[in-house]
Amino acid sequence: MKQGSGPSGRSRMVRVAAASFVGTLIEYFDFFLFGAAVALIFNKIFFPNLDPLLGTLASFAAFGVAFVTRASSCPASKCT
Repeated sequence: MKQGSGPSGRSRMVRVAAASFVGTLIEYFDFFLFGAAVALIFNKIFFPNLDPLLGTLASFAAFGVAFVTRASSCPASKCT
């Protein structure tokens, strides 16, 4: 019997898909919270001496670096 066919293979695939969905949902919720904190809080905490607009832009720059680094970190480290 081929892998992925039959009742046990189908239920296993559904379980993998559900686990992947939940993991992705948690990751994007975490990044949403981080983005909200960047917009509302980080400029006051990390850049208090800058103009509020420049502090917010600097916070979003840090957010952008984190977003790009998160997406490119697995290929760079070969996921080990």
